Amino acid sequence: MAVANGCFAICIGSVLLALCSCASRPPSPPASSQEIQQAQRDYSACLHRAATDLDDGSLDTTSVARAVRNYCTPEYQRVVDLQSQGMKPDARDSFRQKAQEKELDEATAAVLQDGHEHKASGQ
Repeated sequence: MAVANGCFAICIGSVLLALCSCASRPPSPPASSQEIQQAQRDYSACLHRAATDLDDGSLDTTSVARAVRNYCTPEYQRVVDLQSQGMKPDARDSFRQKAQEKELDEATAAVLQDGHEHKASGQ
């Protein structure tokens, strides 16, 4: 019985230590502007590449934009992660939520810039 109580105490102690270390860990430093700019260029290139590859003119703009958005999720996530790096958890969560709301708009803009309207009308 004493061994079981000892194991329980060690487990509880380990959990508390882990929680304390998480709470006291300083946030990572903000990403450099060069890192962010490169991630944004990579994301933009992905959007335009995907818009060109995925848009054959047979679907509406929104459907193509959704496919483009899904195709470029890793690049998009990298941009958001870098931009929110170093923020406090509440600010980071709020930033990520607002960024997510714009993601489809950015994909739609890329589809339109790459000539979806002309493809759809057969021009």
